[in-house]
Amino acid sequence: MECCGVEVISIDGKTVKGSYDREQDKSALHLVSAWSSQYRLVLGRRC
Repeated sequence: MECCGVEVISIDGKTVKGSYDREQDKSALHLVSAWSSQYRLVLGRRC
């Protein structure tokens, strides 16, 4: 998908349900992904 001659990069974030550990006081796991719709390719994923 292009708008004004530039490629659109979609950013998506999610929190993994049930990943919070109350006993060890650890926060939930968060995932962020970058997606190129033009190339149908995940550009990066970070936990």
